[in-house]
Amino acid sequence: MARRDRSDALIYVAGTIAQRIGIFLILPVLLARLSVEEYGAFGLLQSLMSLLPPIITVNLPATVTRLYFDGNTSEERCGIAATLSLSSIAIASIASALTLFVVWQLKDWTGQVLALDADRGFLAVTLVFVGAIGSGQLQMAYGIWRAEKRPVAAAAINLANASIFLLSDLMLVQVGN
Repeated sequence: MARRDRSDALIYVAGTIAQRIGIFLILPVLLARLSVEEYGAFGLLQSLMSLLPPIITVNLPATVTRLYFDGNTSEERCGIAATLSLSSIAIASIASALTLFVVWQLKDWTGQVLALDADRGFLAVTLVFVGAIGSGQLQMAYGIWRAEKRPVAAAAINLANASIFLLSDLMLVQVGN
């Protein structure tokens, strides 16, 4: 392995480790501030947040690393990235709207599953879908920068993703939601 490849690999690993550490940093705050029911709802919503992005985007962000270099010029590559990004947003928005319509119809049940009142449960699920669409777009950027062999930018987007989730978690806990 060439020296640059080793250096790039270390940057990717460091970025991923830093991203994962954030999850452990928030645990003491969550455990101190949330009831058992609230922590259970938080865990379910976090799991949903992890599962949704590849499903509602039909995993288009993962294809960018393969399709990006089908373009011969920088402009063609940008066009491919833009098409994948817009397609991902459109598909995810339609899938989210349809799913949220069903969740709205079943909001009493959703609230029971999350141990929240129906409206708060629906709001929580809606925010998870919005976050999943955003997460898919962050993964699109990550894929492009990996394809371009820009490890610092790719690691930075991983850290930005983790930071957004940590800050939103802290804000929700702070306001008691």
